[in-house]
Amino acid sequence: MLLKNISTLQVLRPKGLLWGDRFFCKKEDMKLYLDEFSRLGYRKLPWRVVPKTDKLGDELFFSAVLEKPSRG
Repeated sequence: MLLKNISTLQVLRPKGLLWGDRFFCKKEDMKLYLDEFSRLGYRKLPWRVVPKTDKLGDELFFSAVLEKPSRG
C-alpha cells in the first residue's frame, strides 16, 4: 500500500498533524485511502472531497488535515 512507504508517517510524532492538500485519485480508489487512514488510527480534522472537473469525472480531489494517534 502506498501509505506504508511514506517515511513521513513513521517520523511524525504522536498527535502530530499530516496535511494533504489537493491530492487526487480515481473515485474507486478513494475507499482504499479512507480505509488506510482509518486503519492507521488517524483522526480526521478538516476533510473535503470534491470532483476533479478537468477530466471525465472519474477522479476526485481531497484535502485533509489528519492527526496521528498517540501511542497506545
